[in-house]
Amino acid sequence: MRETVILANREYLLEEETYTPIVKENLFEKQGGTYSLEKMEDGEEVLIPNIKMPKIVDQSRLNRFGRERLKFLKENRENQYQSMYYKETLMEHLLNIEEQAQEFLEKEEPKMMQIWGLTNELKSEDFLKYMGLKKNLDMTLTRMVLEQIVWA
Repeated sequence: MRETVILANREYLLEEETYTPIVKENLFEKQGGTYSLEKMEDGEEVLIPNIKMPKIVDQSRLNRFGRERLKFLKENRENQYQSMYYKETLMEHLLNIEEQAQEFLEKEEPKMMQIWGLTNELKSEDFLKYMGLKKNLDMTLTRMVLEQIVWA
């Protein structure tokens, strides 16, 4: 049942304990914001905005590239970060970045190992040289992922 009520000299439509202002005075109300009536400890009643809080990003599910993308967005793309956070698409975006990074590594590592001469023969002949080259390759690939995917 819908009814019109007046609270604090403002008119609201009341439906199922939700107060919708008839005259929209601020951005929250213009975007469809509604209120609920809450009783305080001292017995006074106040209107509380009905705001749905977005889900928190679960960093324990992220690898280093997802966490680095999150840090990059917070520090360098604040508007994009906030938009995705409130639309609840941030976690999906971070997982997508991780997937792109993993695909890049899986595709490029074998090619670059061949180009750099990282073969089983080298591994058995000069293990220290092989490990040094492999470490350099891993660092190079990580930097490429960061520059081309994570920080893009």
